[in-house]
Order: sequence, then C-alpha cells, then structure tokens
Amino acid sequence: MSRTLDQRRRSAAFRTAFLRGCEQILARGQGVAKVDRIGIEVSIAAAFSELMSMSHPDEPIREAGKGCRPKATELETD
Repeated sequence: MSRTLDQRRRSAAFRTAFLRGCEQILARGQGVAKVDRIGIEVSIAAAFSELMSMSHPDEPIREAGKGCRPKATELETD
C-alpha cells in the first residue's frame, strides 16, 4: 500500500511542526527538561541491560546486565 506524495508531504510537515512544538515546550522549562532527560536515559539504560541479561549469548554479559537494574532503580529513586 503506497502513500501518495501529498500524504508524505503532510506527514513530514506534521512531524516537523510537532518536533518544533516539543522543542518550544522544553525550552520553557530547561531545568525540568534536563532532569526529565536524565531520567529517560537511565530508564533506557536499565531496560537495555535487562534485555541483555535475558538474551545475550555470552554469560558474562548476561551476568553484568543483571546487576544494572537495581543500580538504575536506586539512581531513579534517590
């Protein structure tokens, strides 16, 4: 199912406007945005380590991944 060129342009314009709006919102609260961004990055790292602890073929990597979730949770709650 192919999209028409017009649909693609509207989609691209919407994405651009949406991202510009997000940037404006974040610019209003820089301090909060930075703290939120740190929290997001910690959550992403914890999720990735959890994935590695369950699915990586190498045992040392799986073991290292198991220890990251508690550390990330501690960091998020402090």
